Amino acid sequence: MSTAIEIENDVEDGIDAEPMRRRFTVEEFQRMGEAGIFAPDERVELIGGEIIQMTPIGPRHMESVFALEDYLRPILGPEVRVSIQMPVQLPESQPQPDLTLFRQSDRRSGELPSPSACLLVVEVGDSTVDFDRNRKRLDYAQSGTEYWVIDLPGQMIVVHLEPESGDYRQVNEYRRRTSFHSPALGGREVRVDDVLLPA
Repeated sequence: MSTAIEIENDVEDGIDAEPMRRRFTVEEFQRMGEAGIFAPDERVELIGGEIIQMTPIGPRHMESVFALEDYLRPILGPEVRVSIQMPVQLPESQPQPDLTLFRQSDRRSGELPSPSACLLVVEVGDSTVDFDRNRKRLDYAQSGTEYWVIDLPGQMIVVHLEPESGDYRQVNEYRRRTSFHSPALGGREVRVDDVLLPA
């Protein structure tokens, strides 16, 4: 039986000073959705085992996604599908990128797109730019896919290439009146002003 002095020392040593977080698997997260634990209009993602409540989509965010879709659709072949704000299956996460390009031939019927099927994932960031550029970057790097962040406050596109060991080896910022080449688009040149909405 512990004495008062032993209990006091335990507290000083930090035992039980901080509660443990409960992490969820992708399967548990999916079962929670199927069980109706989340409200029908509730926007949540599983990021690194943690359930994250997504911020509401504002008009400028929505129009930026539409503009990106309008830009990409005419340059894609019939084997590439465009997914708008639909889940992607990662090992410890189930994010909902604003836009995903994936090869239909690499996707199993009835399943979410997997990392092997994804060519490109894009997040449009307004109030969530820091989260998109830091926390989500690590998840998408693990998937091995090219990743863009459309930074609305900064008026630029942040392009992440060469995923390796859980992060990207290349991260470059492209502002207006500049362009970059996208491996996911077959090396095509992308002009930033063709993707961003007018300021």
